[in-house]
Amino acid sequence: MDAHDVRIFCAMSVSGPPEALLPARPPGIRRLAHGLGLDEKTVRLRLRRLEEEGFLKYYQAVPDLGLLGITSEATYRFDGVNVATKLEALRFAEAQVGMVEALDFLGTSFVVTGAGPTPEATTGLAERIADRFELDRWEQGRRVLHPNGARLLPVDWRIIERMRYDARAPPADVAEALGMTPRMVRYRLGRIRASGAVTIRPVIDAQRQSGLVLYRLTVSTQPGARGEVLTRLRRRRGPSIWAARYSLTGPLLVDMFGTSLADPEEAIVQALQVTGVEACAAMILKEIREPPRGSWIDRGIAELAAARGGPASDRGSD
Repeated sequence: MDAHDVRIFCAMSVSGPPEALLPARPPGIRRLAHGLGLDEKTVRLRLRRLEEEGFLKYYQAVPDLGLLGITSEATYRFDGVNVATKLEALRFAEAQVGMVEALDFLGTSFVVTGAGPTPEATTGLAERIADRFELDRWEQGRRVLHPNGARLLPVDWRIIERMRYDARAPPADVAEALGMTPRMVRYRLGRIRASGAVTIRPVIDAQRQSGLVLYRLTVSTQPGARGEVLTRLRRRRGPSIWAARYSLTGPLLVDMFGTSLADPEEAIVQALQVTGVEACAAMILKEIREPPRGSWIDRGIAELAAARGGPASDRGSD
């Protein structure tokens, strides 16, 4: 990967919870190219190469979990006694209802984001993982989810279900799979996107980032200083930050990239020089793990897609 590839990747990346501090969804190719000062053809060719090389695995449609009856989301860090225990705990976490995403770092640490209908449900998920494998556990952030008010029909959820793991599929392919017209699919997709009910994110294979080191800074700050600390970190290392997040209860989490193993240590030193920072540590990302296909999120989408409802508007049909 060269500098242009990294810029494209960072512009497209969507940070996970809690409290993502990036746009809700990646921009379209044309707007992405304009924002980076590149021509559209260059961006498309580079994305295609990243896909062919396996760094970009696919594009995922991620529903607003509030629309699935989920009201609580929390992120936890776990530390195992050894790497074997960590890997076993990760496999266990992947199979649990409520697991949204896990980040596997080099060494014995990993991070799990969980969600549920109540705060107790997310806490229970973390307790099951920690108790089963005797892991140390720290909550890194929590937030309450509120449905965004989108009113989706079963036909909309059918489209989301079809595009769940192929979110950039052409409308004609979606239409053929669902027995609809391409014009109807384009119309419904426009309404879905406008509602903010779904975000599109590229899913990467962190083990294929040749020449790139992905790592996370966990920054403990003085009370009320997280926002100002992040602003100052962006001034110092902005081009290398591809995601950042914080909550009222947790530390500042800054996902960054570098080109050598020296970069994480240099980032720690610079972060500790920022006023308001009390402590800082870095973990090198090895893998991003998701629930297997057919997960609890997929089942929730399928139930809404199969629900009885009024017919879709015939606007946009042929």
